[in-house]
This record gives sequence, C-alpha cells and structure tokens, in this order.
Amino acid sequence: TYTQYLTLLCVNEKKVCSIRDIGEKLSLDSGTLSPLIKKLETRGLVKRTRAFEDERRLNVCLTPTASKLLV
Repeated sequence: TYTQYLTLLCVNEKKVCSIRDIGEKLSLDSGTLSPLIKKLETRGLVKRTRAFEDERRLNVCLTPTASKLLV
C-alpha cells in the first residue's frame, strides 16, 4: 500500500528508525503503525529490534530485500 511504501522510504532515509520517529514524520499513531510494521516484517522487508539504551523502544531497519526494491 501507499502507507507501507512511505514507511519504507522513511526508514530508508535514516537506516534505523524508531516507531515514534516514523509516526512523527508520517503523522501516524502507533495503533496504525504497529500492524503496518508487522505486515512489512512478515513480508521480509523490515526487521524490528529493541533499542539497547531503552528496551521499551522498537527500532526498525530495512532488510536487503527492501533495499533492493527501493533502488
């Protein structure tokens, strides 16, 4: 979807983004982003990891598959 594409572009800009950063940039709340990120992860386009400094924060990064799609 278009929202998924915008999310991928947002993550591609910074290489590693928190869900909060993505939400602020795209004006989306976590209730919208969480299922969207899960769908992207099941398709193998992004990877979610916990931040080392704050385990409550989720970071999102692109997989090599997604990077190839955006080139």
